[in-house]
Amino acid sequence: MRHLTPPDRKGEGERGIALVAVLWFVVTISALAVTFSALARGEAIRTRNMVDSIKARIALETALDRAVQELLVPTMRPGPDGTVRAVWAIEDAEIGIRIAGESGRIDLNAASDRLLESLLRELGLDRDDARDLADAIVDWRDTNSMRQPRGAEDAEYRRAGRAEGAADAPFTSVAELRYVLGMTPEIFEAMRPWVTVSTGLDTPKGTFAGEPVRRAVAGFSQGPSGLGAGDDSGGDEGDVPSPSADIVSDGSELQATPGRGQGETGPADGEEPPVRRDGISDPQNVYGLKLDIRLRGGYEAHADAVVWLEETADGRPYRLLAWEPAPLRVEERP
Repeated sequence: MRHLTPPDRKGEGERGIALVAVLWFVVTISALAVTFSALARGEAIRTRNMVDSIKARIALETALDRAVQELLVPTMRPGPDGTVRAVWAIEDAEIGIRIAGESGRIDLNAASDRLLESLLRELGLDRDDARDLADAIVDWRDTNSMRQPRGAEDAEYRRAGRAEGAADAPFTSVAELRYVLGMTPEIFEAMRPWVTVSTGLDTPKGTFAGEPVRRAVAGFSQGPSGLGAGDDSGGDEGDVPSPSADIVSDGSELQATPGRGQGETGPADGEEPPVRRDGISDPQNVYGLKLDIRLRGGYEAHADAVVWLEETADGRPYRLLAWEPAPLRVEERP
């Protein structure tokens, strides 16, 4: 009688284990391939964005020099709200430039508390909130620890959970305004186009002043019905007499003898404007620039600059007073 050989169970088990191992190996290799592909793609995007960021910064600096040349010729006429120039092309970049005269803005370091309050009222704040914030701005910039009637010094910042306190020093940039106690992002964005730290003028010049600034100066100078000592605010200690002023609306100059709050300084009638610590004696030649760059691939960049049209010792036709590239806006493109 013929006997059948039983199947080799051990061999079948080994072959099954080998098959499972091969499948796991294939899955692992596939996962690693997908991971490396994603990493390579991400690295390519980062490299491209890095190259684009370098191109954008070079384009911004080129746009700065071009804008100054346009001012010197001059072919661009700066206005209170800035002038948008027709788009220029520099290699693979499109450039937009807006120019505004800084002397038409309210200087955060020189304006009185009452002028600051008037501007805030024009931007939509009620009287009490405008007075509080104006006094807080003065307390931030002055060099003493004496609190304005409705302002904020170190003790008020600590009570608000902000240990750093007031700066007790002049503003170094408009962006610093965001740290003043009581300032909100909405108020800052509304206020930013109309203020500066670059002129040293206690009253802006009408040539480049925008409507909010003109109305603020007019409201500041209205006497009993405006923001002077004759208002019904209760006569807080530290209020100043109502200023007398003639507002010139023909674009020549906003002429005013502003009242000064505690610690305010500025030229009296007939005096020359003070020379700022950076040497500026002619604020009319100080301009604010807004530069926008868009590369052909979609990369965008922005910068704010303040220039003084004054030849430097090395022959450059301007001095750069402020240069603030905004965070670059990067589009992660496939």
